[in-house]
Amino acid sequence: MRKEHASWIVWNCIFVGALYVGVWRNQGLIGVGFAAFIWLMLVFYLSALYLGASTAVRKPPVPLVVGLAFDAAVLAVLIKCDWYVTATAYALSALALALSYRRSPEKAASE
Repeated sequence: MRKEHASWIVWNCIFVGALYVGVWRNQGLIGVGFAAFIWLMLVFYLSALYLGASTAVRKPPVPLVVGLAFDAAVLAVLIKCDWYVTATAYALSALALALSYRRSPEKAASE
C-alpha cells in the first residue's frame, strides 16, 4: 500500500468518526466543529483554486471512483440528518478539490 493511500484512509477514518459522533449521534460541540471544518475546507479549496497556489499538478491519492463513493456517502449522511447547508458546502469543496486535481500542467505553468 502506498503512503498516500494509507494517509488518505487514516484521515478519512477520523473524518468519518467525527461525522458519526457529531452529526449522526448529534453531539453538539463535535457537530459544530465538524461543520466548521467543512466550511474551512471549502474556503481553503476555493482560495487555492482561485489563486492557483500550487503550480505543481498532483494526482489524487486514491482512484476517482473511491473518492466519489466516499463523498457520496458523506453527502448521504449529511442530507439524511438534515444538514443541507453543510452538505452543500461539502459538495462544493469536493468539486473544488476535484477541479484542482484536474488542472492541466500547461494552465498551471502559464498562471
